[in-house]
Amino acid sequence: MEIARMFINLKLRVKLLFAFGSILLLSALLFFKFFQTLDKLNAYHSVSEKVDAVNIYLLEMDAAAQYFIFEGYKDSHFHEHHKSPFVDSYTKNLGFVKDELKLIGVTELIDTVSTTKLILQSLDSLDSKFNELIHLFEDRGFKDFGLEGQLRKAIHSVENVSFQYDKADMLMLRRHEKDFFLRKDIKYQKEFNTKFEHFISSVRSGTGGDEQASIIQNLLNYQSLFNNVVDIDTRIGLKETEGIKGAINEDLISLKGSIQSLRTYVKDRSSSFKQYAIGTLIILFVAQLSLGIILTIVYSDVITKAIKELRNAMKSLSDGIFPSKLVVKSKEEIGETKLAFNQLLDRMKAAQEFSEELGNGELKASYNSIFTDDILARSLLKMQTQLVSSSEKQDIINWTNMGMAQLNDILKMENAEIHVLGDKIVKLLVQYLNANQGAIYIVHQKASEHYAERIATYAYNKKKFVDQKIEAGQGLIGQCLLEKSTIVLTDIPTDFVKITSGLGEAVPSFVIIIPLVAQTKMQGVLELASFQKLHPYQIQFLEKIAENIASILSNKKINSETSRLLNEAQQRATQLASQEEEIRQNAEEMQAMQEQLEREKNLMEKEIVLLKSLLKQQLNEA
Repeated sequence: MEIARMFINLKLRVKLLFAFGSILLLSALLFFKFFQTLDKLNAYHSVSEKVDAVNIYLLEMDAAAQYFIFEGYKDSHFHEHHKSPFVDSYTKNLGFVKDELKLIGVTELIDTVSTTKLILQSLDSLDSKFNELIHLFEDRGFKDFGLEGQLRKAIHSVENVSFQYDKADMLMLRRHEKDFFLRKDIKYQKEFNTKFEHFISSVRSGTGGDEQASIIQNLLNYQSLFNNVVDIDTRIGLKETEGIKGAINEDLISLKGSIQSLRTYVKDRSSSFKQYAIGTLIILFVAQLSLGIILTIVYSDVITKAIKELRNAMKSLSDGIFPSKLVVKSKEEIGETKLAFNQLLDRMKAAQEFSEELGNGELKASYNSIFTDDILARSLLKMQTQLVSSSEKQDIINWTNMGMAQLNDILKMENAEIHVLGDKIVKLLVQYLNANQGAIYIVHQKASEHYAERIATYAYNKKKFVDQKIEAGQGLIGQCLLEKSTIVLTDIPTDFVKITSGLGEAVPSFVIIIPLVAQTKMQGVLELASFQKLHPYQIQFLEKIAENIASILSNKKINSETSRLLNEAQQRATQLASQEEEIRQNAEEMQAMQEQLEREKNLMEKEIVLLKSLLKQQLNEA
C-alpha cells in the first residue's frame, strides 16, 4: 500500500516518464526484433540466392557437358592439344558449384551439412565419369585423329594396293562403316564383319603374291580398327541413355533433383522463420499495446484530458484504425508528445501504405518523400530494392529459359527440310522478341566462291528482296560474313530495308545482324529488324542461341553432303554393273562370231579339197 501511495503521489512528469519509458522500452525491443528479423531474412535470402546460383551453375555445367558430347569432341584443337572450351566451361562451373555448396554447408541458419556433402560426393562421381568420357573421346579421335584417323589410313592403304579385287565389296564395307558412324546402330557392325569375311575370302582365293598378302594384312588391320572404334563408341554410349553418356545424364538428373530438394528445404525453412518472426513481432506489439492500455487505466484518475486523448488515439491505433491527428494547443511536454505522436502516425501511415503496395505486387511503388530518412523507411526501401532486383533478374532468367526451350523444340526437328526449319526459327525469334521482321542466311564457301544465301524470312516484302545470294563483303550481311561479329544499327538510313504492314511502310529503328558460328566456322547469318530497340539481355539471348542455330545448320549441310556422296557412290556402282553386263554380252557375241567363222573355214577347206580332186581327175582323163 505504501508503495502504491508513493507511486500515486509522484509528479505527473515522473509518471509520464515512467509510463512512456516502459512503452518506449517495448518499442525499442520491437524495433530491435524487427531489424534482427530483417537481418535473418537477408541471411536466408542470401542462402536461397546461393542455392539458385548452384542451380544455374549446374545448368551451365550440364550445357557445357552436352555441347562437348555432341560437338566439342569433334574439334581438331581438342585432339591436338587435349583442350576444349566446353571442358573448360564444365570445369569452371563445377568449381563454382562446389564453392557455393561449401558456403551453404557452413551456414549457421540451416543444417545443410549432410545434404551438401552428398551432393559434393555426387559431383565428384560425375566429374570422374566425365573425365573418363574425355579420355575415351581422345582415344577414339575424329576424322584424322585417334582410332578414327588410323581407320581412315588403314582403308586408304587397302585402296592403294594394286591387287585386283571387287570394288563393289569394298564400297559395301565402307557403306556399313559410314552407316554405323551415322546411325550408331550395332547391327551395322555385324553386317560389316559378315561382309568383311566374304570379301577377305574372295581376296584369299585369288593369286597375287606379296600384293595379296599386303592387302589381306591391311584388311585385317582395317577390321580391327573399326571394331575398336565400335567398342569405344559402345562404352561411350550409342544412345543418350547408354554407356558413360547415360550414366552422366542420370547423375545430372539426380543432381538437379538434389539441388531442387535443397532449394525447397531452404525456402521452407525461410517461410517457417518468416511466420515465426511475424508471430513474435505481433506478440511484442500486442504486449506493448496492452501495457499502454493498462497504464492509461491506472492514470485515468490523475492525468489530464490530453493524456486521455493520447490514450483514445493509441487505442484506435491498436484496433487497426488510424486516428485523426491530435490537436496541439501547448508546447510543453504533452504538446511535444502530441506532435511526436502525430509524426509517428504519419510515418506509420506512410509505412503501412508502402507495405500494402509492396504486398499487392507494386514493387515500383514510391515512399512518401517526407519520411525517406526514417530508419523503417530506409529498411523498407532497401527491401524494395532487393525485391525489384531479384524480380527483374528472375524475369530475365525465366524469359531466357523459355526462349531457349521453345527454340530447342524447333531444333529437335531433325528431319525437317532446312528452309522449313529456318522459317520456324526466324518466326519464333521475331515473335518472341516482339520484332517486326527477320531473315536467316546460310553460308556457302567453295574454292572460288564465298557467299550467303537467304533460306528463310519473316514479314519481308518479296518484291524488294529478289536477291537470295549475297557475296562476302556485300552490304551488312556480307560484312558480317567477313568479320564474324555482331552488327547493331540504331541510326537507320532512309533507303534501308522497310517494314511493311497493311497501313504502309516504315524504316525500322533497330537492326541487329548476328553471325551463326559453330566450331569457329561461319555457318550462317541471322538478321532482325524492329521498331523498338532490343534490351541488352535480349541481344545476349540472341548471341547465346546463335551457336545452337549454327550447329543445326552445320549438321544439315553435313547431312546433305553425305547424302550427295552416297548417291554418287550408288550411281557409280550401278554404272560399273551396267558396264560389266555390256562387256559380258560383247564377249558372248565375239564367241558366237568366232564359232561361225570356224564353221565357214572348215566348209571352204572341204570345197577346196573337192575341187582339187575333180581337177586331178580331169587331168588324168586328159
